[in-house]
Amino acid sequence: MKCGFIGCGNMGGALATAVRKGNCDITILLADNDTQKRDSLCETLQASAATAEQIASECDVFFLGVKPQGMKSLLEQISCVLTKRNPAPLIITMAAGVTTNTITDLIGTVLPVVRIMPNTPVQLGCGMIEVCRNQTATDEQIDLALDLLKEAGKLDVIPEDLIDAASALSGSGPAFVYYFAEQLMAGANQCGIPDEKLVAYTAQTLLGAAQMMLKGDQTPEELRIAVCSPGGSTLAGLTAMQTDAFDTAVQDTVKRAFARSKELGKV
Repeated sequence: MKCGFIGCGNMGGALATAVRKGNCDITILLADNDTQKRDSLCETLQASAATAEQIASECDVFFLGVKPQGMKSLLEQISCVLTKRNPAPLIITMAAGVTTNTITDLIGTVLPVVRIMPNTPVQLGCGMIEVCRNQTATDEQIDLALDLLKEAGKLDVIPEDLIDAASALSGSGPAFVYYFAEQLMAGANQCGIPDEKLVAYTAQTLLGAAQMMLKGDQTPEELRIAVCSPGGSTLAGLTAMQTDAFDTAVQDTVKRAFARSKELGKV
């Protein structure tokens, strides 16, 4: 099987790495405007350099790793090749907001399309990736997509009408967590924690809290309450969050990211 990647940026490169890790025997083709980045990744992954047209012509399955704003021009560039393919290749897109129908409309013919929403922790194999498909993609093709990405992290198949919301939560979510971490670190630093200990203390705290949530026997609310002794220091800190409308700010953060994802889809 031949698997291609058009666009080898941070996300495309990370997913290509995950695909190679889980599938040593497949042929991987890489295309990117940054030929130096492409060639370096080719060497690392034992892949072959190619053009977008070659990937569209030769690959059984390929990933579209371009930004939403570049999707129209890319698909116009390769549409002539794709409309002649029989059988049609499986296309996997990760562009925020761009629906599977938009992909096929821009190509000019109906092809099997799987849409994914990965996040940056796929670089470590611990990403969260939501997956959906159009009606043309078969059960076997969705299984193929899941198998190709099994080393990237946790995968979950959902209806397409939920994937923009998933993008706002898990796709953008790492940035929100990092910003929260920055503020925890700044507060701790002001309380006397030295710079060299801030990252380790904060990261391990977030990791441990996440693992407690994933354990699944208590809700986040129950876990929060369990940490809070009446009149204690934790409750005093939470009071500051509640007083400063932290809850509204966080909810608005996700909702604004959701709205922007919808806007980006209007290519």
